[in-house]
Amino acid sequence: GSRALKHWLLNPERDRSKGLGLGLAIASGLARRMGSQVSVASRPGRGSVFRLRLPRAAPGVISGTLGRRKSRNELAGLRVLVIDDDPAIQALFRQFLSHLGLEHLEAVSGAAALTVLKAQRVDLAFLDLKLADSSGDQVFAQIQSIHPGLPTAVITGYPDSEILSRVLIHGPVVVIKKPLDLKQLGLAVQQLSGATPRKNSSLFAHTAEAVAVS
Repeated sequence: GSRALKHWLLNPERDRSKGLGLGLAIASGLARRMGSQVSVASRPGRGSVFRLRLPRAAPGVISGTLGRRKSRNELAGLRVLVIDDDPAIQALFRQFLSHLGLEHLEAVSGAAALTVLKAQRVDLAFLDLKLADSSGDQVFAQIQSIHPGLPTAVITGYPDSEILSRVLIHGPVVVIKKPLDLKQLGLAVQQLSGATPRKNSSLFAHTAEAVAVS
């Protein structure tokens, strides 16, 4: 854990070509939330093995519903601002939103996001809390100042972070935990779009299955 932290601190510009060194920290945080821990066995020059042990779940049936799903046409036209400086994340959103018929607006910094919000109509927003130019909670507050009530989901690798705690001061918010997957994005669009005045709310039923992650 300390080596991963040292790598992170030695890469303050968050240059992804060097690796962020956050994978172990994320895994450890998720393990703690599930009542477990990550163990490691390492041999110099050979590599390391990390293990996570979880109790076997009791047999049962999980049931529930997200309510009536609307058609893809009812989602078409929504403009979604994605604020993230990771090109891979932007590419994933671009492909996913395209299958829904939604318009993808890209901002790679907090400053760029505010420029978009002031110049264009935005219906939904996704905000990465770790941006190179500004703190996610500050960007979130600025978004709400420019566009009060804009349905916004936050993306984080640290569900217990101080930044997220400061965001939650503003009220309930949709939280997406890294690593991202299509099911998460689909549920988030469902929740966020259901909060818009236009009520173009539900996720098209099979969109997540249709998108291939490259």
